[in-house]
Amino acid sequence: MTTFDEKPGSYFDSYDNITVHNLMLRDKPRVAKYREAILKSSNLFKDKIVLDVGSGTGILSIFSVQAGAKHVYAVEACHGIAELSKSIIRDNGMQDKITVLNQEIEKLNLPVQQVDIIVSEWMGFYLVHESMLNSVLFARDKWLKKDTGLMYPSLAYLYVCPVEMTEYLNDNLSYWTCFYNTNYQSMSKVYREVLLSRPIVEIINNDQMIDEEQILASLDLKTVNINDLESIQEYNLEFCARKECSLHGFAFWFDVVFHTDEESVTLHTGPGNDPTHWKQTIALLPEAIHSFAENNNKNENELVIKQNDMFKSFVILNQADDNPRNYEIDIGVDLSKNQNFEDYDANEEDDDDDDDDEHPVPCDCQNIKCVLIKATMEKYENENK
Repeated sequence: MTTFDEKPGSYFDSYDNITVHNLMLRDKPRVAKYREAILKSSNLFKDKIVLDVGSGTGILSIFSVQAGAKHVYAVEACHGIAELSKSIIRDNGMQDKITVLNQEIEKLNLPVQQVDIIVSEWMGFYLVHESMLNSVLFARDKWLKKDTGLMYPSLAYLYVCPVEMTEYLNDNLSYWTCFYNTNYQSMSKVYREVLLSRPIVEIINNDQMIDEEQILASLDLKTVNINDLESIQEYNLEFCARKECSLHGFAFWFDVVFHTDEESVTLHTGPGNDPTHWKQTIALLPEAIHSFAENNNKNENELVIKQNDMFKSFVILNQADDNPRNYEIDIGVDLSKNQNFEDYDANEEDDDDDDDDEHPVPCDCQNIKCVLIKATMEKYENENK
């Protein structure tokens, strides 16, 4: 599944659109947490040189000056927004404290050799989409003081959770079953393919979570390597259903943590928290969606699980070859032996090996082992063409 349609050259173009910045600036949890974290770190920002990567309209640069920064270099690649930020900075009387540099960070000649702090709001949908993190880490490796330098945010966590999306699917698929007494099944089929071609961005509630979320990736922004972002993989995810329902897909969201000179400040974007413009990203499973549409939500042949059923899955996020700011999402689920937790025996031998002779190699079934073997073989073949 490709994440979102986006041409490689469209990233900066989109951020030159004032409506994008209007959306982000009106995201109260986002702006408030950055402000809280920076102002609570006034002892750390006092008289320091700050680099703001992807500075936009300059709000983080302004917060940094309010926290006592000696000077801030605000780097913004979009010309129109960079010019707007200069006006906003002048309106706040900070033009002597903030220098706006209209350039991509990778092409920048920074007027100083080192900086004390890097601030950036680099997060995209499910943390890594629009991955400006590559640019932030480039700046870190080139200009941040090695031992004493600080990153804001400091840590990032990406979560994944199985979810049921019955209400959403009813609104978007079952809706067309009888549209004003006309047959609109063709519309339903087309929309079904749209839902499966890319993730959806929606707010989900806690009731839609089939189990507690699990950490898919944890990033220490001071030490994470750019190469680590090429692929995020977890092959041993295990979940236990806390209710009987249909498994329709997997939701992704993130937290970022700021280490201040007081207590840590965390920006949460998951279910149950104040909603942000990131919402949650849901990757729907083809088998569940096709079955839902064909059976008119009768729970026939869907991925139905019972309360306390255990199941395994894997998730792979790979940067797209033509655009590293985009990721392709691969998800596998094994429900073939969804054992009830109440009957689970920790000493019971795993008899997965008994099925080895029953599957060809490679195999097109959805058994998690077969999916992994096929993916590994395809990767090897592509690398050795």
